Amino acid sequence: MIPKNTIFKSKNTVLRQQRAGLKSNLIHQCKILLPTLLKIYLPLVWILVIIKWQNIIPTENLTKDPLAVADNPFYFGILSQVGALFWCSCAAICFFSTILLTKIHQTKLILFFFFSGCLTTALLLDDLFLLHEFVLPTYLKIPEKVVYLIYVIFVFLYLINFRRIIQSTEFIVLVLAFAFFGFSVSIDSSLISIPKSWIGNKDIYFIEDGSKFLGIISWFTYFIRTCLIQIEQGWYQRVKITE
Repeated sequence: MIPKNTIFKSKNTVLRQQRAGLKSNLIHQCKILLPTLLKIYLPLVWILVIIKWQNIIPTENLTKDPLAVADNPFYFGILSQVGALFWCSCAAICFFSTILLTKIHQTKLILFFFFSGCLTTALLLDDLFLLHEFVLPTYLKIPEKVVYLIYVIFVFLYLINFRRIIQSTEFIVLVLAFAFFGFSVSIDSSLISIPKSWIGNKDIYFIEDGSKFLGIISWFTYFIRTCLIQIEQGWYQRVKITE
């Protein structure tokens, strides 16, 4: 039979070893993470300081939720907010896939997902902050049609440059996304005129925003499936080569 003192000492020894291991782990993490944390938090702290020090716009208007500032019900703009979540998720997936594919050395795919993430981010910011509808025309005096033209040129160059990769994917979903976006933009810019005798003004907004939302979901679906398929194929080829 083992004496109780021996068991007690053994437990204390284990606890001391666990504490020493935890302390060593924390010190190791601090050494590794310190540069990264400084890069993340220093710019954010400066932004918060600027928001607090400036006296042009009330601080709460820059920090609080827009619905709280405007004192509107929670469901105002809910479809637009959900759409922004899908934009953001898609951009994050594209950039994360870019990082993963760098380990597989798929150069063309890396560029494809990187620029797809950039395009998605631009569309996210435009949709979230009403850039082409309000900010750019009002503050920078850039007409809405000019913004649309810039998007068309960028998308055209994007499609031309990555056409072979897109052709090897489930591109029909991407075609549906562009079709929905095109229909929504056509209504917004009055390229397509729907007689008011057919539908009311509220229904026009519903069709325009509904088409855009379907386009966002199609865009998200295309890229999440494409990312998964390409990464699986890339890792399979890598494993096959190493074997």
